[in-house]
Amino acid sequence: AREAHRLRRIAPPPAPRPRDAAARPSMAALLTTLVCLVLAATAAAPPPRYAVEVSRTGPGGMNVLFDSVHHPETTDFAHNFGPSHVRLLDGVDALVIRSCVHRPGCSTPGNSDVITLVKRTVTGPVDLSNLQSEFEKNSLDKVILRPQGADEQCGVQDPRITVDRRTGTYLMAYTAYGDGTANPTACSNATACGPTWPHCSRCCKSTKTKVVMSKTPEVASSWVRVNRTGDVGFDAKSTATLVRDTPPHFQWTGTGSVRSWQSNDLLHWTAAEDAIVGRPGSFDPGYCEAGAPPVRLADGNYFTTYDTIIGSQRHGWAAGWVVLNGSNPREVLQRGGEPLVEPTRPWELQTPPQWNWTQAVQEGGVPMIGATNGLMPLGGDVFLAWACASDSVVEAFEVRVTKW
Repeated sequence: AREAHRLRRIAPPPAPRPRDAAARPSMAALLTTLVCLVLAATAAAPPPRYAVEVSRTGPGGMNVLFDSVHHPETTDFAHNFGPSHVRLLDGVDALVIRSCVHRPGCSTPGNSDVITLVKRTVTGPVDLSNLQSEFEKNSLDKVILRPQGADEQCGVQDPRITVDRRTGTYLMAYTAYGDGTANPTACSNATACGPTWPHCSRCCKSTKTKVVMSKTPEVASSWVRVNRTGDVGFDAKSTATLVRDTPPHFQWTGTGSVRSWQSNDLLHWTAAEDAIVGRPGSFDPGYCEAGAPPVRLADGNYFTTYDTIIGSQRHGWAAGWVVLNGSNPREVLQRGGEPLVEPTRPWELQTPPQWNWTQAVQEGGVPMIGATNGLMPLGGDVFLAWACASDSVVEAFEVRVTKW
């Protein structure tokens, strides 16, 4: 009995019964579970959120450039507005500016808008306190595009410029203002109509987007008008273009509401979708207009602007902002709940006596920060937003984008 007890004590424990094979999870089941967990985590993750801070450049927030009245040494043109930015292939920053030579009758056949190109003349960090000193004078010899044909007889306006770095080609979208059905001889000189554009309704009544291309953007003769095609509305007024390393490319077009389009060759545009529309109850309840060509953020998404007429509790033209999905730029990830910038300063309110000479006074005196058509990278997610005040002077704002 003692021996039997000793043997029982030292005998190995019985081997566990093998589980039924059907009860063991297969590798496929494990992979399926893992995929489901990943998808659930992805679905539960909130979209990226961004905070945007804006400050005026210049001493005391006097962020005005190219002012023909107070600083005539900066420009040969009475009105300087609708600026857009491009970083040239040699690394130099440049602005293209809608410009009118004379104060009265801007945007009429006798004083039509032209487009100029001015470059930044210094290198290194930007001096936000004295931006004007870093750019060339907007002089008559800087004109790169003039009206051509009856549909442009009142002006070439609101340029938005970008570059296709694959081919070294610059693309500039602009608004052609005129009337292709008008009698050219009846609208070809200053006495044909005027003195302001409301008196030229028979000559200046149509707008549409056109595009020019060049590999030497400072040379006026190098810009070639290209023939674009697309679905109805692809050439509506105001167009900002995003050229990507690989197609499709995208554009945002329109006034009243903004639509996005896509193209594989930058010439034929299709598949329009609503992109930025008015939000009743917000600061931008109705009118929205395409703004700057989008700029890339550090996380791969895009930041851009749009113009709007702010709601009843405020008054005038202002700008909003959106962040677009870097993988699908037609998707708006976030839209600002407050204006990016809105008119509050004398040059934006046309306050007399110093600022009642502007083009906006001729247009009805509406407070105005308009045409936020350029974003200039300063490093990181910091940009200069280029705009215009009262359709007569250029403005610059520092914009800082922070991801939560």
